[in-house]
Amino acid sequence: MNAPLITSFCTTGGCAGKIGPDVLETMLSPMRQFPSVSQLLVGLMDQDDAAVYAHNGTEGLIFSADFIPPLLDDPTAYGEIAAAHAINDIYAMGGTPLMCVNLLAIPQPLLGSDTVTRILGGVTQKIMEAGAFLVGGHSIRSRDLLCGLAVIGLVNVEKMWRKNQSRVGDAIVLTKPLGAGVVLSAHVAGMLENDAEMDPSLACIRRLNRAATEALCPFHVHAATDVSGFGLVHHAADIARHSAVSLIFDWERIPILEGALNYMEKGVRSSLTETNRRHIHHEVRYPPSCSPTVQDMLNEPQTNGGLLVTLPWEEAGEAVRRLHGSGERDACVVGRVAPFENDFKIGFSSLINL
Repeated sequence: MNAPLITSFCTTGGCAGKIGPDVLETMLSPMRQFPSVSQLLVGLMDQDDAAVYAHNGTEGLIFSADFIPPLLDDPTAYGEIAAAHAINDIYAMGGTPLMCVNLLAIPQPLLGSDTVTRILGGVTQKIMEAGAFLVGGHSIRSRDLLCGLAVIGLVNVEKMWRKNQSRVGDAIVLTKPLGAGVVLSAHVAGMLENDAEMDPSLACIRRLNRAATEALCPFHVHAATDVSGFGLVHHAADIARHSAVSLIFDWERIPILEGALNYMEKGVRSSLTETNRRHIHHEVRYPPSCSPTVQDMLNEPQTNGGLLVTLPWEEAGEAVRRLHGSGERDACVVGRVAPFENDFKIGFSSLINL
C-alpha cells in the first residue's frame, strides 16, 4: 500500500505556514521581559535572523531554529528544503553552521513508512552539504507533518552581518529569484504542463545560501537578511527600520522565476501574501507601473529564499560577478539605499540609474 501524499498532511506549505507578522508581534509581547546580558550580542529584542552569544574574544555562537510543512510531495526534496531553510539563518548572519538537531512531527499514517526515511535522508544530505553535523533530534506524533532543525553556528563577531548597519548610497543585492513557492504550489495543484517546468524552481528552493555567503564574505556587507515567510518587502523594511534608512528598489530588476507571475494571475498565492502586504502597506510606495500581481509577488512568502544585502556601491559589480561564479546566476543589484523619509521605508520605482 502506498503512503499518502505528504501535502495531504498540511493546510499550507513551506513558509506560507508562518504566523502573520501582526499576530506574531502581539503573541511575543510577554516574552520581551528578559534582562539584557553583555554576552548576548544579538537577542530577542534585536529581531535579527538568529541569536548570537559571545563565545570568546573574537567568536560568537549563532543559534536559530526553523521548521516548515511540506510544499511538494517529494519526501527527499522536502527534507532538503526544510533543512536548508533552517541552516540559512546562520548564513544570513555571515556565519558557518556547526551542529544541528532535527525537529520532526509525524502523522500516524506515516509512522514506520519509507516516506519518513526519505525525508530524513534529505535532511541529512543538506546538513552534510553545509559541512555541519547532526547531533540529535526530537520527534512527536502529530496531525500535521513538520520538519526542521535547530542549528548552532559560529561567526567572527567583528564581521557578522546584521540588519542595522545599512548606509546611504549602498547598493542592494538580491541573490535568488522570487517565486519558487508559487511554481511548486501550481505543480501540486496540477497546473503545470510538465514536470520540467518545475525544475528551475526546485533547484532554487533546495539550494543552500552557503556559496552566496562565501562569495560575499570578502566584501564590506553592511546589512543582510534572508528573504523568507514575510516576503521581500517586509524583510527589506526590517533593514530600513533597524538602519534608519529607506530602501529604493527598481522593481523591474528584481529576478522572478519564469512562470511564477503567470500562476499568480491564475490565483496561485498564499493567504499570508495579503497579510504581509497589509502589515507593511503604510511604509511602502509602489509606482502605477508596478502591477498588482507584481506587488503580490513582492509580498509573497519565500521558502528558503536568497540573501538580501547592502554593501558599498563600488563593490557591488564585483560582488555580483562572484555570486554568478558561485552558482547564483540570477543575483543582481536591485536598488539603492537612500536617506530615511518619515512617510515610507521602502520604495519601488523603475529605470533607476543603477
